[in-house]
Amino acid sequence: MPTGDGKHKNLLLGFDKPSDYGKNTLYAAQTIGRTAGRIAKVQADHVLELNHELIPSGNFLDVTNTPYDFRGGQNLSSAISQNDGFDGAWVVNSKAGEAIVILTDEESGDQLRIFSERQGVVIYMMNSLEDGVYFARDNGLVGKA
Repeated sequence: MPTGDGKHKNLLLGFDKPSDYGKNTLYAAQTIGRTAGRIAKVQADHVLELNHELIPSGNFLDVTNTPYDFRGGQNLSSAISQNDGFDGAWVVNSKAGEAIVILTDEESGDQLRIFSERQGVVIYMMNSLEDGVYFARDNGLVGKA
């Protein structure tokens, strides 16, 4: 989305809260846009261990000294490059009134804060587009990740 200064913020945010799911509803937030110059902070001490099909084993893995440690904030581009992307479930330290995920634009200081009292957040960040894969929003033109 263009801003008054002609720059594009590239943010799409959506929420899912079907009322018929009852009290166990999971809420989904999605952002799409550039990762350069963005800092991610995730309030989580553990991620779920996943098997080769990305199915959780039930074991918690400590994020300390791993690419999955976003507690102090990490540059997204750097983290994605070091780990070849992310596709996992963080076990969050959720507290009422505190954000579990914070995305910050280093240039503007703008932030997206996600609040939840749920115990987990699934995060997917791809490293690059495969040849021949295009975003639908670009009408088949080459997409930029």
